[in-house]
Amino acid sequence: MATQEEGKRKLSDLGPRVASAVVYAVLVLGCLFIHPLATAILVALMAGICAFEFIRMYVGDGALKVVEWIAVVAAAAAPLLVYFWGLEAVLYDIVLTSMLLLAWHVFDQDMDTQCVCVDAFAVIYCGAMFASLVLIRQMPENVTGIKLSLAVVLGVWLNDVAAYFVGSKLGKHKLMPRISPKKSWEGFIAGVLATLIVWFVVALIEPELGILPALVIGLVCGVANVLGDLIESRIKRVHGVKDSGRIMPGHGGMLDRSDALIFVSALCFCICRIVGVL
Repeated sequence: MATQEEGKRKLSDLGPRVASAVVYAVLVLGCLFIHPLATAILVALMAGICAFEFIRMYVGDGALKVVEWIAVVAAAAAPLLVYFWGLEAVLYDIVLTSMLLLAWHVFDQDMDTQCVCVDAFAVIYCGAMFASLVLIRQMPENVTGIKLSLAVVLGVWLNDVAAYFVGSKLGKHKLMPRISPKKSWEGFIAGVLATLIVWFVVALIEPELGILPALVIGLVCGVANVLGDLIESRIKRVHGVKDSGRIMPGHGGMLDRSDALIFVSALCFCICRIVGVL
């Protein structure tokens, strides 16, 4: 009886989960195809929501203070600053916001040092790192920018899907049970393979990228995908939070949905920049 009720509950939860995932996918893919500016606007919105949720996990259910909203705005500004003024603008965003937070800490006696660190890191984690997706999409050759940004996004999504289904059906060996009890080594391997397939297909479509470099990037991104998810899971576990928010029914918060994408986008940009792809 309990098993039947649990099955019915899972089916009832599936509808909102699929619906919110479809809306999310249409928005992301649509903006990627429309224009780099559309991508920057959407990523800015997502970065702001992620920063809000990130800070909220630390401060609890109370209303955010003015200084915390400054960090949220700075995080949301990062993708737009990247689009209009380039990578250097993000450095100004981080440095100037950090200086403002430190100065605020001096004059606000109720503000502790941990709050400064959390707010400043929200700008880096949710803003600057997420802005990497805009940089990838904004490549001089727009077609190439679309292909690489699609490889990043689809690689993350298919990694999650493969890891979930393989892990739920075949997963027997726990990956990191103290942080994320449901993740398994079987799911991890399936996810990495899914990401590799995405990057292999992109290499076939974009010959200049090269199959070997694409597979190396795919392998690194596949591993980074899980690491990005574990990072947020660790933060949530430390603060006793199940989900970062409730904006996406069936998924939790925007940060829950974007944690891997943030990490993979930043790492992929760095790799592509170092090897000369970007």
